[in-house]
Amino acid sequence: MALFRSSLMHLLLGVLAFGALHVSPASAEEDRYVRFKRPNLVVPDMDAALKFYVGKLGFKLASMEESKVDPKGNFAYKAFNFDPTKAVRQATLNSSTEERAFAITEVKGLDPKAIIREPSLTAMVLETKRFLALRKELIADGYRVGEWRETTNKERVGIFEMGVQDPAGHLIVLFQYVDAKTPRE
Repeated sequence: MALFRSSLMHLLLGVLAFGALHVSPASAEEDRYVRFKRPNLVVPDMDAALKFYVGKLGFKLASMEESKVDPKGNFAYKAFNFDPTKAVRQATLNSSTEERAFAITEVKGLDPKAIIREPSLTAMVLETKRFLALRKELIADGYRVGEWRETTNKERVGIFEMGVQDPAGHLIVLFQYVDAKTPRE
């Protein structure tokens, strides 16, 4: 106990003498990596996108803002090469595990054919705990849903997976981890 008090006293004296604890900078190895924050999907219809991502997939709307037609004041105009005469609306969505998990940017009048590419060049992979029920709902609501399959990943864990296009044509891969008790119908 005396050793602990002595060490604590030295730590406190060091903090007082230097103003704060010295935290070593990240190693060169750590500096090589970037941190993934969130994808941003561009859509022609925010309401349809929110119906899909919030209404069907269960994300929560975190924020929504209308942007003025101001390409100099909004980074999205430059980053996405938006028409500077069009206003954009931006939303961020929370997942069950992360705040602001991804963003949606609406550009009114955007031609969905300008977004859709065959084959798809990108996909967002999302986990669900209600794969088969969600599949039935998406088909009933007229979304473009691909065939589903049951497979095993490299860790020998069973998964259901399928592709679906959101209202703007973005490819979304939905999956669920499964075991022998998981219903197959």
